[in-house]
Amino acid sequence: MPHSARREPPFNYAPVGATQVEDYRGTSPFRNRISQERVQIGVGQARWEHAGKEILSWGLQRRAGYSVVPLGHPHNADGESAPHGRSAAALPPVAPGAAVQLRRRLGPLPISMPTRVVYVLDEPHRKGFAFGTLAGHPVSGEVAFIVERSPDDSVWFTLRSLSGPGKGLWWITYPIVVLLRGRFRNSYLQALAEPLEALQAGDDGSRGYGS
Repeated sequence: MPHSARREPPFNYAPVGATQVEDYRGTSPFRNRISQERVQIGVGQARWEHAGKEILSWGLQRRAGYSVVPLGHPHNADGESAPHGRSAAALPPVAPGAAVQLRRRLGPLPISMPTRVVYVLDEPHRKGFAFGTLAGHPVSGEVAFIVERSPDDSVWFTLRSLSGPGKGLWWITYPIVVLLRGRFRNSYLQALAEPLEALQAGDDGSRGYGS
């Protein structure tokens, strides 16, 4: 079925685009629900190029342990997404409106997380995007993944999120999600800050997928 004819689930939160607010602590009416962490992940051209590529190709999510498939696209027989180097035709580019399922196991429990890209940043010294959660996601909210290159050549990663419990029975699991938030954050940081030599040695991106 053509993408335009396929009915996709709606966002399960509001306001969509909330993570675009830079001074969220002072101006956003949702500042009590928005969190942000900014961490230096390295320095230099190679680190910047790697971070920008990973951010804008779903590489960050996949290196952090998620399987990524187009929303509504069938799995392989083993339930995994294709390898890190799958073609752009198989995995939609990171662009506004692109919708994917993120899949991950939490212990023995497989979790599917439908998301849609809200906005993209592709600037000379800042790259990133945000996705919002769709109906059926265990939580509700928006997450922005942004990398920046400072004048001193240092490279920084910002993780900004608007988060709340999912709809229906999913609200019961939200306290568990809160407890695991640090683990999710660390998986993203490790994916971007890992030594470049290790990344080049195993550039198929397969480490940790589907875990």
